Amino acid sequence: MARLSDSIAVTASVLKKGQPAIFPTETVYGLGVSIRHAASPDILYSLKRREKAKPISWLVSQQDDLARFGRCVPEFAFVLARTFWPGPLTLIVKASDEVPEAFRSSTDTIGLRMPNN
Repeated sequence: MARLSDSIAVTASVLKKGQPAIFPTETVYGLGVSIRHAASPDILYSLKRREKAKPISWLVSQQDDLARFGRCVPEFAFVLARTFWPGPLTLIVKASDEVPEAFRSSTDTIGLRMPNN
C-alpha cells in the first residue's frame, strides 16, 4: 500500500507538469491544476464536462490568499474567512492582478475556498 507522503509527492509532480490531479476536500474529491504550471483551466472543463460559463473555484492554503488573489475585498469577506476557513465556504471576489486571465470568470471574479485538509 502506498504511503501518504508518496501520494503527495506524485500529486505534486503531476501538478508541476501542468497536468490535472484528483485530491480530497472536506466535502468531495476535487479535480484541479496548478495555476503556476497550467496555461489554462481548459483541461478541467473538458474532464468535468463543464460549461466554460461556469467558473471553477480555487483552493487556497491560507486566509491571506483572500487579499492576495482578491481585489477590493469587502471587510465582511475577511470576517467570513476568519470564521469559516478552513472549511466548506467559497468566497467570490473580484480577481486581483495575480490571477492569470485564463483563470478568471467572464465577470473578472474568482471563487476562493480553503478546505480543511
